[in-house]
Amino acid sequence: MTRMRAGRAVALAAGELAEASTALHAIERALLTDARPADVDAFPQDLQHLDLLAQSIEELRNYLDRIALALEPDAFEIDLTAPLSAVKLGAMRARLSDGGAGSLATPAPGSVDLF
Repeated sequence: MTRMRAGRAVALAAGELAEASTALHAIERALLTDARPADVDAFPQDLQHLDLLAQSIEELRNYLDRIALALEPDAFEIDLTAPLSAVKLGAMRARLSDGGAGSLATPAPGSVDLF
């Protein structure tokens, strides 16, 4: 059983969203500088969807950060066993259980790591 203070659990989730937001912004910048869209008419709308996704992730991170700050330091502990079992990415599951360090893996330039 994995137990953790509620504020810490929320803060870890917010940190994951911050990492995802950073990665999404990098993709957005790359698309704006390097892309030659196959469908020129749909490209602006696709970029708007990508931007909305990035903004949504950032806003969820801010929301979770505020919740984490609002929780008392000695707030109740929660059992994370079931929620962590739903996280399929092992490295993320380790970070969310407070057992892992680091951030999202960044592939080397020119490499592709699909799983």
